[in-house]
Amino acid sequence: FVALGFSAASLRTHSVDGRLLASETPTTVIEGRIVEFQPYAKGSRVVLDHVDVAALGQPDTPARVRLRLRGTQPDMKAGDWVRVRGRLSAPSAPLMPGGFDFQRHAYFSGIGAVGFSMGAVKVLDGPEPGPLNWRIHLSNVRVRLAERVMAAIGGDAGAVSAALITGHRTLIPEPVLDAFR
Repeated sequence: FVALGFSAASLRTHSVDGRLLASETPTTVIEGRIVEFQPYAKGSRVVLDHVDVAALGQPDTPARVRLRLRGTQPDMKAGDWVRVRGRLSAPSAPLMPGGFDFQRHAYFSGIGAVGFSMGAVKVLDGPEPGPLNWRIHLSNVRVRLAERVMAAIGGDAGAVSAALITGHRTLIPEPVLDAFR
């Protein structure tokens, strides 16, 4: 049984496309398809796949990238193809011994780089996600449900309710999060 467990762990490790970004990129154009969309009080966060980074060659480009989009952005949802100027870096290692290892978490989530946008996102024409792409559809359902809960309840109570129902904690204001902590 021990050998079977090690085999399963090895298979999982090798099944993840773990290309991590080697070094920080200069400001560059990043294109890809949104597979996860999370609204924030000030901006949003997206995970892109089918990534093309102008400053990198295809062998060095991570399979998935997580971006923080600042400021006012156009309406977008999971499944949309986007282009944005931004900067990327490798996921950070733990800040202290025994601390949260975001680099490990990102590796097993398939995220090879994190970054932020500089300016507005341009939504591109691209193929629609197929009916079997359940991650994209689930992300869109969660966002719509959070928006409905926020509209129905409103305020801090709406943000907390939306977080409990959908898992999107990003809409909860910082003072409310501090009170929970």
